Amino acid sequence: MYLTERRTRPGYTLPIAIDYNVHSSNQRRFTCFASHHHEILEINLVLSGALLATVGNNTFLMEPGDLSIANPYELHAGECKTEQVTYLTLTTNLSQIIPYDKTSLMACVTNLLSGKSRFDLFIPHTHPNAGKLAECFARLQDTL
Repeated sequence: MYLTERRTRPGYTLPIAIDYNVHSSNQRRFTCFASHHHEILEINLVLSGALLATVGNNTFLMEPGDLSIANPYELHAGECKTEQVTYLTLTTNLSQIIPYDKTSLMACVTNLLSGKSRFDLFIPHTHPNAGKLAECFARLQDTL
């Protein structure tokens, strides 16, 4: 038996969204999300269970509190390593951040979209800022 629950905001009217995902199965290994890429930045935060995330050529075993970051156009996939995995997915379309082109973010966003720069791919729950990032996720989820 395979069950996937995904709660999303209706529509994508803002340049940011947070999805709540629950994957459960009687199997020990299955795909949470198949290998794909897109123009948006995607950050996954594991809430419970374990997720094997592949971002580019790097693979990370993610536990609660760990974050993975897929930069725009970067291949990424997720394999559930426990019978149930719960995680949040934050996505943002950097090209829709208005008006980033009139701010100091222009060079940063342009470099991210062109592949000249990138965010770190993995932030373990032991990182000093991981808890702060998780709190931001929770506040954004409540707001959105």
